[in-house]
Amino acid sequence: MSYLRNNKLLLLIIGVLLVANISLLWFYVWKKPAGKGSRSPSETPSMKLKREVGFNDQQATVYDSLREKHYGSIRPMFEDLRTSRDSLFKLMHRPMVDDSLIARQSEVVYEKQKAIDLKMHRYFRSIRDLCTEEQKPKMDSFLTNLAKKMSNGRRWGGGEKKDKKPN
Repeated sequence: MSYLRNNKLLLLIIGVLLVANISLLWFYVWKKPAGKGSRSPSETPSMKLKREVGFNDQQATVYDSLREKHYGSIRPMFEDLRTSRDSLFKLMHRPMVDDSLIARQSEVVYEKQKAIDLKMHRYFRSIRDLCTEEQKPKMDSFLTNLAKKMSNGRRWGGGEKKDKKPN
């Protein structure tokens, strides 16, 4: 104990580091800043469509039912795609794999991804069909931005990518 009493500078440094770590942890866990383009936690997709496209309550209700039905039917497709991709990449662990087997498994993955893309396209078309003629240009812009976010690997309302390249 006398060692610590004699090294007050050491105690001061430890105290400052402890306070800094606690405050950093508190800021990171409870006070995360909202990133550019992120939505508030309470804003639903239909609320975002009301705000950005101008959906009325009836359109939002129809949208919510379309969305629920769509995501209920597409989730198993994504799971099936994930399983097929896992099977493809598990082929790397085999010592000798015929190229035709890799090509066949890649084709399976491609066909499942194609089916998902077509289903997503039909879903976005059905959402666009809910719009009035005045809303369609806003919806087109909204869907274009959403498609860009999806192609960057982000989901609805996600923040900016950290490795975004400047234009």
